[in-house]
Amino acid sequence: MLQISNGKLKRLANYAVHHSIVLPLAALLGIIVLLISPVGESPLNDDWIYAKTVQQLVNTGQYQAHPYLNATLIAQAYWGAFFCKLFGFSFTTLRCSTLVLSCIHGWGIARCGLVIGLSRPLALLSATMVMTNPIILGLSYSFMTDIPFLTLSTLSGLFFLKALRKLSTSLIFLGSLLGGAAFFVRQFGLIVPLAFALTLAILHYRRDVRVTVKTWLSLIAPLVSVLTVYLMLSSVLSSDTPILEPIGNRLWMILIEAIRYLPISLSYGGLFLMPLGIVRFWQIVKKKLWSRQEWLIFSSFCTSSLFIFALPHILYGLGKAVRHHEAAWLLMYPYRMPLLPLGMLLDFGLGHVQLLNPIPRPELQIGDWWWLITILSLSVGGLLWVMAWKQRWISKTKSKSQAANPQVLFLWMWGGLGLLSVYNPWRLIVTDRYLLIAFVPLTLLMAAELKRSAHRWTIKWITVGVGLILSVSLMLTQDYMAWNTAASAAQQRLMTTYRVSPALIAGTDPLNGWYNSTTYMQRYNTRSWWNLNMSGKGAWVLDDQYVIASVEPRIGYEVIERLPYFSWLGWQERAILIFRRR
Repeated sequence: MLQISNGKLKRLANYAVHHSIVLPLAALLGIIVLLISPVGESPLNDDWIYAKTVQQLVNTGQYQAHPYLNATLIAQAYWGAFFCKLFGFSFTTLRCSTLVLSCIHGWGIARCGLVIGLSRPLALLSATMVMTNPIILGLSYSFMTDIPFLTLSTLSGLFFLKALRKLSTSLIFLGSLLGGAAFFVRQFGLIVPLAFALTLAILHYRRDVRVTVKTWLSLIAPLVSVLTVYLMLSSVLSSDTPILEPIGNRLWMILIEAIRYLPISLSYGGLFLMPLGIVRFWQIVKKKLWSRQEWLIFSSFCTSSLFIFALPHILYGLGKAVRHHEAAWLLMYPYRMPLLPLGMLLDFGLGHVQLLNPIPRPELQIGDWWWLITILSLSVGGLLWVMAWKQRWISKTKSKSQAANPQVLFLWMWGGLGLLSVYNPWRLIVTDRYLLIAFVPLTLLMAAELKRSAHRWTIKWITVGVGLILSVSLMLTQDYMAWNTAASAAQQRLMTTYRVSPALIAGTDPLNGWYNSTTYMQRYNTRSWWNLNMSGKGAWVLDDQYVIASVEPRIGYEVIERLPYFSWLGWQERAILIFRRR
């Protein structure tokens, strides 16, 4: 009996190593979870809003959007409620539900890679690179909408990629249906079906395929059903926090942000794709694959992007010198990575803006080393720019352009619409995690480029790059979980040992929201997320008699307790401090 079991185990291991897609990714995620425990009753980022919605769904059996909610969360809420029914409501349960989706997301990416002709190793590396990106891995340990949204969008894209082989109406229907499901996590879920519709229109115009009425109906019918359901549920989906806000007196800011958006988004794309991009760039240089014109386009993009990054500071200097006027708001724009100051990635840490420190930043910064990362990211972004420029998008003539491949054309539509959807003049905040919608198609496009002129060492170098990304992601995510867990423990200690009301505690943003938001809305007569700091003491802070932070001294306060935690960043013990007003 033992010999049979050993034989089956060997066959399973052989299948996992040589054939399976899901088993290696599940094993990788399992190892990550063993290294960084998801256990802990601490909300992260804004996921406390979504957790409250799930909590109400579990308790009452009815869905009702939280007042601060502006995402169409309903699909994710029922997914989380399903796990809570099985294992009980907790942040740990909700976090585990997201980790399951993260594994499914990785499988979907790898399957997309196989569908477009990538080798199994390259498809797995592409999926691993996405799964272990520091922003995505950090979000996988939360109940934020990003991973559920990306999972459904990727699965939608997978069916559309398959459908483009023979223009299968059943596959188109399923792809559209999954896009509709993604819409019920975030409104931008319809981007993938829209990208497919544009692809069909271009293919029909180029006379590459004949798109019938049946084909269009298979795409449109699920979306009509989704919008009908949305209208029927509008009363429970609506909240008091609008997605978009009036422009007001933000015109100059909007112009600056509009000029900066394209190079920033492509630079972040370059940051996400660095292991693939650097290897591809080496291939281009070694084999002299680019013409003089392509090098000119690349260098023009990089130099103009650097100028655009510095533009706010240049305008500040000119205003001070010529008009003797200091427009201090121009100095809020970073001129090197990380270029989005309110992102998940903040210097060398994740989400530390949520601690109430005098200067909210990670314990470890890498300073000018970010210039190297900026140059590398910008170079890979320039590579994406040249790749896009080389396409013959709607040309009816045959060419060697990748866009002649319907699957590649769809990936460009998907990635392009994903990037375009993020910037909106009426959106107050653009954060790095919003750019992830374009990450999957751009990853597949870059991997497809590598496939066309691969060397034996390509996979090895990509593996090294992905390994480095994984190492950084593990350090950042462990640090993120460690200080959040310690901050949550500090809050619990104040509430239980010291018998302090949550209304008197200024903790992290998520803890303040979880404990104080209901009272906060009543006190300040507001139900809008945008009014999060009406007290002037921090997000959803009612009274700051006690403060949870990590930096001392704090004027007017004394430290009453230190809660140590160990961080892999710098490999040292740090502490969360509990302050009491003197």
